[in-house]
Amino acid sequence: MPSTKRVKVAIAGCCGRMGSLVCNLALEDASFQVTGALESARNANLGQDLGQTLGRATTQVIITEDIPSALADAQILIDFTTPEATLGHAQVAAQLKKTMLIGTTGFSPAQMKNLQSLAKKIPIFWSSNMSIGILAVRRMLQKSARVLVDFGLTPKLSVFEIHHVHKKDAPSGTAKQIKEDLLKAFSAKENQVPVTYDRKGEEIGYHQVAVDLGQEVIKIEHQAKSREIFAAGALAIAKKMAKSKPGFYTMDSLYQ
Repeated sequence: MPSTKRVKVAIAGCCGRMGSLVCNLALEDASFQVTGALESARNANLGQDLGQTLGRATTQVIITEDIPSALADAQILIDFTTPEATLGHAQVAAQLKKTMLIGTTGFSPAQMKNLQSLAKKIPIFWSSNMSIGILAVRRMLQKSARVLVDFGLTPKLSVFEIHHVHKKDAPSGTAKQIKEDLLKAFSAKENQVPVTYDRKGEEIGYHQVAVDLGQEVIKIEHQAKSREIFAAGALAIAKKMAKSKPGFYTMDSLYQ
């Protein structure tokens, strides 16, 4: 059988909490070839070999702040950084016709509109949560809502999430997405789905949805035990995005 062509990826924020995980998993996966490693201008690892920085064998991929250089040989840029950095990367990616896969959260409506505009030129995938488990939770909620609506029930709805103290945005992008799902599924008003949150310790990510029917309560929860689920999800999506046409993609459009 002919060998499958490897997907060439560059990783933005390659030394960060999520970026380093994506790098490690991609370097261990024969389906991928890491061709670029991007970091901010103030990062202490600039000019170093990516593999050695991660405690691995030499990769001949040098960590750089130069976006065009990092993207030169890549098909896809995987980006878990900050809204401002991601937008800067996306503008260059659009000029170079490179696909982007974005896991950055905390975008303002104006920033998201900017990304969607750039997606007219290149394929851009964005998700607040790359976990396949979270996608399954959202699908369960949507199907459960159809049952309850069919019976004419109007439950009290709420969303609660916990993340580590370092997380900058609150509530989480995932909690906001789940709220949007509930608003649509139950034809509810904005104030009918309260979202609360907590920040403590090093909690990777916990989300709970409560559907209160009065005499009974349904609770669906998801707890991330390792950040690797987000990195693994990102790489699985990267394979699907490798030959995509320009457009703005999400979990819902990519996985019907």
